[in-house]
Amino acid sequence: MGSNGQQAWIIVAGPDSVKVCAKKGLFGLNGKGPLPRVKVGDRLVVYIRGDKVFAGVGVVTEPYFMDDEPVFPGGLYPDRIGITLDLLPPEKRLDIETVRLTRNRQE
Repeated sequence: MGSNGQQAWIIVAGPDSVKVCAKKGLFGLNGKGPLPRVKVGDRLVVYIRGDKVFAGVGVVTEPYFMDDEPVFPGGLYPDRIGITLDLLPPEKRLDIETVRLTRNRQE
């Protein structure tokens, strides 16, 4: 936890969902999971499942809420938080294999 009480969270979604998250300013899950513990001002790291890359950072702008408006591809994901994302261009994204290699060199 940061000195100001903020926490950092990794949000994981597919490439199409990440685009929707950035455009709509939302992140959603099917089932609350950790979302009720996420607070406004908490930091986010974006991981794109499938592409296996860390793709950007963000901040939580709205606390946990439920909404049944369909906005995400592949599911309703009614448990939501408001977010803003700053996504890196594809050529600047950090591949998970690079992270693993860096970690292994430090051990």
